[in-house]
Amino acid sequence: TYVPMLLWLFDVFRKKIRSTAREAREQEGAMMNLTLETLGAIREVKAFGREAQQQANF
Repeated sequence: TYVPMLLWLFDVFRKKIRSTAREAREQEGAMMNLTLETLGAIREVKAFGREAQQQANF
């Protein structure tokens, strides 16, 4: 029957989706962290004229 093959395919896709979602969450977290750090230190960034470097980092 097709049931074992369908279960196997479901398991393979489930693992790939989980790993992709985990990577996306980690990247989103890193981006949010950088954004919060930059917004928290906006005066220092402006004071030292590093706007272009911070924009390139983002």
